[in-house]
Amino acid sequence: MLYFVFTTDYLLWAFVPDVPLYPIHTELLYTLIVFPCSVVLFLRGCPEEGGLPLRQYLKWVAYFAVPEALYAYTGHIAYGHGWSWWWSFGFDLMMFPMLWLHSRRPVLAYVLSVGITTLLLILFRVPLAGLMHFDSATIGGPRWLH
Repeated sequence: MLYFVFTTDYLLWAFVPDVPLYPIHTELLYTLIVFPCSVVLFLRGCPEEGGLPLRQYLKWVAYFAVPEALYAYTGHIAYGHGWSWWWSFGFDLMMFPMLWLHSRRPVLAYVLSVGITTLLLILFRVPLAGLMHFDSATIGGPRWLH
């Protein structure tokens, strides 16, 4: 969800739906349904004791990376501002251990997540200055809500 908030006017990637939907609808579908369900299924398959099993980890990275490669090939995902499938693949490699860590040591996961998010915002030069831009057309609300 924070990705969409931080990059509303500077998308690094975006789904290109087959059906006529507003971009926010596609994002909400993935953010509120697809991704949370995936996280639950991923964590459900992790053992209570020990570390993250390599096979489980690689399976879930593939579940995310392979469809995205197909989406990119068929034009159903667009990249911008230096992001590419390779960056998404690297993000997937980092995301699943972070989800696993969050289920065991949430404070450490939050601290690491702030660092990772900051690094990505800097690397991709995401302009945050206009994030909460107000003007008379928005009637007091941020422009990304309209």
